[in-house]
Amino acid sequence: MTMLSPAMQAKVNKMMSPVSGMLVVIDAGVSNYQQLVAGVVPGAQVLVLDPRQDAIAQITQHIYRRSQQGLRSLTSLHLVAHGSPGALHFTSSNLSVTELNDYTVELGTWFDDEPSSMRPLPQILLYGCFTGCDGAGAAFLNQFSLLTGAIVSAATTEVGRGQWHLAPDSSAPLAFTHELQQTYDGVF
Repeated sequence: MTMLSPAMQAKVNKMMSPVSGMLVVIDAGVSNYQQLVAGVVPGAQVLVLDPRQDAIAQITQHIYRRSQQGLRSLTSLHLVAHGSPGALHFTSSNLSVTELNDYTVELGTWFDDEPSSMRPLPQILLYGCFTGCDGAGAAFLNQFSLLTGAIVSAATTEVGRGQWHLAPDSSAPLAFTHELQQTYDGVF
């Protein structure tokens, strides 16, 4: 049996960590986004969106660069922006069913396209308030899932101020530490 050096074992442990495939995207327009960045679970990667550039283009470019660096494939993508039923409101643009269709090519590149029975479906968690609410929310989640091949969960209530429930319940861990969830006083 081959023994790994402590440094190599740490690298393997990090790669196998449930959060090593986690990307947390935070819109700079949400209240106190710096506190959110500091409260992301250890091991997750964070992207703060530039409000002067298209949000979906930035996410797509970041995921592409990530894959070029040989990092583990994404298992979960967490999008933090203001929301309303059936929409996310990034500082640079809005994203609803109509805009999702405008980004079909980009969204199709976000996750590995090689199916594997050994790997669960990737997950997208939308932290915008009320994004998954009502018929508009259901249509948005269904279209987002269809275009990305991911399981999509979203908030049906306010998010923040101690309330961090996304529906349907996701098997992916939330992006933020318990402490942040208790102390963050903004809502999305």
